[in-house]
Amino acid sequence: MRSTPYLGGGARATTNNLPPFTGVSPRVSSRSVAIHRGEYVSIVLKPTALNTQRGSLEALCVATDEPVEVMGLPSGAEVAQVNEFVCYVNPSSGELEYFQHGTYNDEYDVETYRKLLDLCPKFPQLF
Repeated sequence: MRSTPYLGGGARATTNNLPPFTGVSPRVSSRSVAIHRGEYVSIVLKPTALNTQRGSLEALCVATDEPVEVMGLPSGAEVAQVNEFVCYVNPSSGELEYFQHGTYNDEYDVETYRKLLDLCPKFPQLF
């Protein structure tokens, strides 16, 4: 059972203009998204609101507690209190474009995730 209500996306249609996903995406925080323009990234977020005017999900990055916006969340999508989103970073705008997401247990260990993010640059071959 999810403790966060359904926050389905707006009417924005699924886009086909994203490049093929290779199955690998670096784990990032809100502070490191910008250096990955033109790539897919994985980011763990806590949803806060749905912006129907922009067709986006507003959330907080669990690693930094900074606001993040994910464009194009599909209609009918379910989210939990903590979710890992795989997004494409638009090379021109820097916006996160939704690709897919997974939900996590509401007891997500934020401190362990922050430590993992610190290790990623030190051991890129593992992550």
